[in-house]
This record gives sequence, structure tokens and C-alpha cells, in this order.
Amino acid sequence: MIAIWSVYWNKDRMDLSFVPVAINSLSQLYYIAFVLPPRTKETNLTHWNAKTFGGIGIMDFVHNASGAFFTNVPPNTLTYALTPVVAGGILASSDWVLGSCVSYCLGALALGQAASSAPKSWPLLLGGLSVGGGLISYLKYQPLK
Repeated sequence: MIAIWSVYWNKDRMDLSFVPVAINSLSQLYYIAFVLPPRTKETNLTHWNAKTFGGIGIMDFVHNASGAFFTNVPPNTLTYALTPVVAGGILASSDWVLGSCVSYCLGALALGQAASSAPKSWPLLLGGLSVGGGLISYLKYQPLK
């Protein structure tokens, strides 16, 4: 999927590049939610790998969707309202590994948006979600026994 994405990305066809990103991101999240076995010493690296790619997949999904369908469109009221709900839902329902990755991605998005022409409240919201998500992930931390 990433190879297909890069072909369309390089041809500046963001609408078509979104399709493989969506397939990749949703398949990663499906694997994490329904296929991944419980975390043990034997499956620990699999968890780290799957959840890191899942977290990056969430950011890829948002980034490519905005690049494909909402170029130079500032966030509207619905976006301001849904972002904390969706991010909070993901952070509340995930373990600390995926939550940390999502928090990192929110921070990266906040930094990128701070350098753009987005309203100043938008990167502040993303940054606040990143910090809050990091705190939630820290509180959920459980080392393997």
C-alpha cells in the first residue's frame, strides 16, 4: 500500500494517494484491535511494532485526507469539536504504547500547524491534546512482569 501511495503522491494525485493510506491505516488498526495476541514477553516486540505503525497510520490517515480533500482549508467548528473527542477516545481506549505514539503524532501535527497559516488556536489545541495524551499514556504504563 505504501508503494502505491508513493506513486500517486509523486504524481500529485492526493485523492488517489488517500486510498492506499486508508487501506493501510485501517488494516493496521484492525490488526491491533482484533488479531494481536495479548502482550507477553514473547509478543512484546510485535506489540511495539504493530502499535507504532498503527499510531503512525492514524496520523497518515489525517494528513493524507487533509492534503487530498481540504488543502488550504482552516479547521472549522466541527473539526475543533471532533478532534478532542476522537483523539480522547483513541487515547482512552488504547494502551500506553499506542497512546504514546498517538500523543507524539499530535505533537508533530501541532508543530507543523504552528508553522502554517492555520489559526493560532489550532496548534495549541493539538499541542494540548499531545501533552494530555502523554499524561494519559504515562498513567497507563505497565511494565511486563
